[in-house]
Amino acid sequence: MRALILFTLLLANSFSFAATSVKQQAVTSDKATAQQSAQKIKKTSRHNVVWLDSLTTTSLLDEDNDGYSQDINFTFDFDTSYQQLTVYVDLMLVDEQRHTTKLTTSSDFALNSDSLADKQRFDITVDEHLLTGYYQLLINIYDANNHQLIDVVDYRNNQGLDDLRLEGHKYDHHDTFSLFNHFYNTSIDQDNDGYDQRVELTLDLDSLYGNQQLQANIRLDGRLLYASAPFTIYGSSTSDVQTFDLLVPSQFHGGTYALTAEITQVSSHHSEHTTTFDLGYVSVESDYNDQPIHTDVIIHDSGCMHWLFLFGAGAIAMLRRYLQK
Repeated sequence: MRALILFTLLLANSFSFAATSVKQQAVTSDKATAQQSAQKIKKTSRHNVVWLDSLTTTSLLDEDNDGYSQDINFTFDFDTSYQQLTVYVDLMLVDEQRHTTKLTTSSDFALNSDSLADKQRFDITVDEHLLTGYYQLLINIYDANNHQLIDVVDYRNNQGLDDLRLEGHKYDHHDTFSLFNHFYNTSIDQDNDGYDQRVELTLDLDSLYGNQQLQANIRLDGRLLYASAPFTIYGSSTSDVQTFDLLVPSQFHGGTYALTAEITQVSSHHSEHTTTFDLGYVSVESDYNDQPIHTDVIIHDSGCMHWLFLFGAGAIAMLRRYLQK
């Protein structure tokens, strides 16, 4: 079933493209290494044209040391049943939900039978928004002359392509700041409908550093209410609380909104990072919508004219009856 899903994705060609950095280079071998090619165990693929004889992987970039890296480097040794064959490959990343992301299409490279001197290295730095998780690498191998798919290499017969622990830069970090406490108050309700115009918000943020510069975006249901100027917090001090006194702008109609604070570490010698804190719900509306509704009841009293109208109508009715006799 697992294989069927992968091939369904392959045939449908339903790939998304990530902002992933991939660098390709040929790996040169010394004479001693090249001589070892004669000692290789002969392998074949199901089509007996190209197969992956061996691979090595390395990862270097893991800022939070949790075992999930931002990069992965592959060195592939592809062999072929031909004396020489020029190919190129598509590298695809498959996540835990079997979604496939195309990483790159390589440049052409030549394979020389079962030589060790034709290895290819791909240095991959994943998209910064890639979710933390286990991934698999899927490789499509094409004949460079006619662009025909020769073979597919995946985790089923190459364990080095399975259980790749990856995460984007956004998730590969230590939290350097936290929300220690917060409170808010709403006020100004001119029409007494339960929706206020004003939000007073106080945030007490703490940092692992002696001082740290941050910036806050205050949002209602994800829509920007206010973007602050940069401000500085000092360790776990309580004297650096930030207070925001905000009036709700006209684009917000009366309603109950999720209040969030999106805190971004301003770029410095630390890596930039953003964390969103859920602060609760507020019932608010803009000044434009917060207006008392005045209903004027007008009573028309016609006085004696009303009676004159009734008397005239009666007289006309009696006159018509007399004329009919």
